[in-house]
Amino acid sequence: MNSSPLLPDHIGEYIKTHILPGDVTVKAAAEVLGVSRPTLSKLLNGNASLSTDMALRLQRAFGADSEDLLKMQAEIENAQSRDRQAEMPVRAYARSFLQIRAHDIQAWASGRI
Repeated sequence: MNSSPLLPDHIGEYIKTHILPGDVTVKAAAEVLGVSRPTLSKLLNGNASLSTDMALRLQRAFGADSEDLLKMQAEIENAQSRDRQAEMPVRAYARSFLQIRAHDIQAWASGRI
């Protein structure tokens, strides 16, 4: 879905492969993090975004860099938004020509607007 080959589609993919030890179960990791198993499972399976609180928990429990994780989360969200941009029912604002006054034209011509 996202346009960058360097970013995972979801932060949960990265956390599963780079943060959590390979031999730890979701239940055990959730216990260490102090969250419920469904909460962690939603994050790891792409059904929830990474919160600041969870990033700090991952840092404290598994040595992850919370700032890096949050930056990655923001980059993923930005990439996903860019991918969905064409689907957004938004039009550019165009002021009605009936509302334009001579002063507006003078300001535009002089480069003030």
